[in-house]
Amino acid sequence: MFIIIINFLNSWKLLSWNKSYLNVFRLQKRIFKALLVGDLKMCLSLQKLLLSSNSLRLLAVRSVTLENFSKLNENKSLNFVDKYNLSIYLLNNVYNWKPQKLKKFFFLKKDGSSSFTNSFSLFDRAWQFLIKIILEPVCEASISPRNFSFRGFKSIYFLQRSLFLNLNKKSFGMQKRVLVVFVSTPIKSFDINLFLKKILVPRSIKIGIFRFFKMGLFPSFSDFLLQDSDLSGLIANILFNGMDLNLQFLQFGFNFLFFLNPKDNELRCLNSFDKFFRSIGINSFQKSVRICSSLEGFDFLDWHFRVYPDGKLFCSPSVNNYRFFLKRVKAIINNSNFGANVKCLKLFPIIREWKYYHQFCNLRDFRISLFQLKKKAFKIFNKESKQDSYSTRRLLNKSFSLNSSFNHLKVNSEFSLYGIHISFCIDFNKRVKYNLYSNTFKFCIHCGMNIVL
Repeated sequence: MFIIIINFLNSWKLLSWNKSYLNVFRLQKRIFKALLVGDLKMCLSLQKLLLSSNSLRLLAVRSVTLENFSKLNENKSLNFVDKYNLSIYLLNNVYNWKPQKLKKFFFLKKDGSSSFTNSFSLFDRAWQFLIKIILEPVCEASISPRNFSFRGFKSIYFLQRSLFLNLNKKSFGMQKRVLVVFVSTPIKSFDINLFLKKILVPRSIKIGIFRFFKMGLFPSFSDFLLQDSDLSGLIANILFNGMDLNLQFLQFGFNFLFFLNPKDNELRCLNSFDKFFRSIGINSFQKSVRICSSLEGFDFLDWHFRVYPDGKLFCSPSVNNYRFFLKRVKAIINNSNFGANVKCLKLFPIIREWKYYHQFCNLRDFRISLFQLKKKAFKIFNKESKQDSYSTRRLLNKSFSLNSSFNHLKVNSEFSLYGIHISFCIDFNKRVKYNLYSNTFKFCIHCGMNIVL
C-alpha cells in the first residue's frame, strides 16, 4: 500500500491532463454516437466504463481541489495523500454513494456585498463531477436544440444568431410578436420520479441522484460558482426538456422567448406553458410576462432587439445594462483614492467583459458609445501631476481601445460539443449532399442554423 501511494505521489506531477481530457472525451463521443443510433445497452455499458476510468477520477479530483477551493474560501487544502484517498474512495463507492449534509460558504459579489450559498462537501462535489461527465453526451443527443443554456456561456451567441434567423426580413419578422417569460421562483419541488425516467444512467446512479434530491439538490441556473462540478444546471435542462408548444421558442436558463405569428394566441401559449410546468410537478411558481411587437423592440438577456419598417434587425445593449455598466465605470474614475495607473488596471477587465458580451451588437450609436466616458476619464487622469496628455492617452488606449464592432455574426462549425451535429451541404449547383465536412454552404437539420466555415 505504501509503495502504491509513493508511485501516485511521484506520478501526480507528471500527469498529462491533456491526455486525460482526450481519454474522457473519446468515451463521451462513443456514448453520444451510441445514443444517436438508439443502442441504449451500449450507452449504459460505456457509461460504466467511463465511471471506472482513472482519467475521469483524476480530473474530478483536480476540479474540486484546484478550481472550487478558491471560490468557496475553504480554509484547508489537500495534499497528495488526501487526493489519492479521494480517488480510491470514488472508485470504491461510486455505485453506492450517500451524500453528506450541506455546508454554508460565504463569497463576495461583484457589487462588493457578501452573500452565502449552501454547498455539498468535497467528496459529494467530486461524485457530482463524475455523474455530470457521463450525462453530458446523453443530454447533447437528447435535449432540444432550442435550449441554449446547456452548452455553456458561449452558446448565448448561438441564441443571438437563432433570434436573428427568426426575426429577419426573410422570416417576416415585422409581422411577429414576441412573448418573453421569465420564471423568478426557485424550483424546489418537482416530480422526481418523472426526472429519473428521463435520464439514461445505471440504476445505482439513479439511486445516488435520488439521495441528493433528498439532501437539498434542486434545479437551478443561478449558481455559477460550482458550474464545473454541480449538477443543478444540468438537472434543470433535463427537467425542462420535452417542451413542445407547437411554437417557435428559445430558452436560456429560466428565460423563455416565444415568436408569435399574427394568428397565434398569446393566452393559449401561456396556458400551454403552465400546463407543461404542472406536468413536471411544478404547481406553484412566479413568472413575469412581457409581450410586444418586434417593431416596438424588446429586451432579452441584456440585449435590446428591434425590427425596423424596412425589415432590418437592430441589436444593441439594453438601457438597464448600459446604466449599470456606467455606474461601475464612473465609480472607479471618480474615486480619489486611486491613481491613474490603478484606475486603468481596474477599468480594463470591466470594459473588456462588457465589450466581449456585446461583441455582436451595434455599438456605433453615439448614445451607447464610450466616447464621452473616455473623454471624462482623460480630463480626470490628466489632472494628476505624474501624468501628461501623452501618458494619459496611452493609459486610456489600454482600457478602451478594444475592437468591438463586427459586421456579421459567424458561427463556428463545431456547434456540437462532440462534432457530430448532422448537417446538409448545398453546393453552388443546388445539389444536396450529405456531408459533414465541405467547403460549401452548410446548415444544421436540427436547429436550422447556418454554419459558416
